[in-house]
Order: sequence, then structure tokens, then C-alpha cells
Amino acid sequence: PGNFFVIGKKVAILDFGFCKTWDIDFLDSWKKQTLAVFKNDKSAFAAASKKIGYYKTDDDSYFDELFNIHRDIFYKPYFEDKPFKFTHAFVKEFIEAIYTNIISKNGMNVPTNLLSMTRLYWEAFSIYADLDVEINYHRLTLPLLEEKTIGHSYLHTHPMTEANTKPDQVI
Repeated sequence: PGNFFVIGKKVAILDFGFCKTWDIDFLDSWKKQTLAVFKNDKSAFAAASKKIGYYKTDDDSYFDELFNIHRDIFYKPYFEDKPFKFTHAFVKEFIEAIYTNIISKNGMNVPTNLLSMTRLYWEAFSIYADLDVEINYHRLTLPLLEEKTIGHSYLHTHPMTEANTKPDQVI
């Protein structure tokens, strides 16, 4: 497909049909929400989820269920400090969980920032399944979540984006 370039053992993904910028406040709250799952802290998860914009019209009891969905499905590749094998079955489970447990829940507001982020996960996870990827995402993700800052410098210095990549460089 035209959106994928394979260069040696590297895969470059281009998707100009989907462009999104997240503000620092959202990213900070999303990091706190994700770290709360890693630390099994349901109250911090609920607080961060509310700050992101999740809410249910009738009560807050849904946040326990939402926490479990995030831990057991959405963050499954990251949750444990061990390699995770991406499969088509996992991608199917992930997509079904998004619709069944999040989007179609009566009275649940899903923040648009998270819907767009979920699209990126779904796309990446699908590619990983196609490529039969097995990786310890926990070790890659946790240090990023624990960083105090996020922004422009991260995108050009983190090993996941290629060390010291310049904005005008093609990987």
C-alpha cells in the first residue's frame, strides 16, 4: 500500500489523511491515566479520565469498569514487563472492546482526543499483527510515561523515533 514503506528492516508509515495535534494538558492527563493503570490506582485513573473528558451521565461507578477495560484490553501489550505478541485475534478483541465497552455505552461521553488516539493504536496494532511483532512494549512505554515533560524535543530524541532524527529527515 502507498502508506507503508519498507526500508531494510524498518517500516515507515505515512497517513496524511489523519493529522492530529494534542495539547500538553491532554497529553499530561493521558499519561496520568495510563500510569494509574500501570500502578493499579483506580482513583487516580478516574480523576485523570474525568480531566481528559470522560463522563457518564448517571454516575461515576462506570470508572471501575473503564479501568478494567483499559488494563485488560487497551493496555494489554504494555501492562506486563514481558514480550507481547501482536496477533489478529488481539486486534479484533481491541476493536470490539472499543465499540462494545466505550462507544456504545449509554450515556458515556468519549473524548474526541481519545477516539483519535485509539485510531492510532488500532492502526499500529494491526500493522504489528501483520508483521508478527513480539515486543516488550512495557519497557519502551513506562519510561516515557514517567517523564515529567512531553513535547517537541521528545519526538526527535526518543529511540522509538530513531535517535536524534531531525524534523526534515526521512527515516
